[in-house]
Amino acid sequence: MICSHHAVVRGRQRGITPAQIDAVIAYADKEARRGSGCASIWISRRELRRLGPSTPEGVSTDRLRGVTVLQSGDQVSVTVFRNLKSKVYRRHSVEGRR
Repeated sequence: MICSHHAVVRGRQRGITPAQIDAVIAYADKEARRGSGCASIWISRRELRRLGPSTPEGVSTDRLRGVTVLQSGDQVSVTVFRNLKSKVYRRHSVEGRR
């Protein structure tokens, strides 16, 4: 995983650990295209249920709900945030990221 300085700082501010960012990148099944070649990725509720109480790496799936990672075209994590209520940022998602 390659994170920008901005993503590391924002993750700390928002209580999102590097392990959680890795888990979102590894298990994300939803993707929405953003501008400038970026894409926001997250894990759907269905996938979180399939994973169970934690990922194989030991990250609690409760903490992954709503975590969104914005990645650039070269797979660098630009920023991370929690998006639990609004679906505006997730509009036009693309199924089947894997």
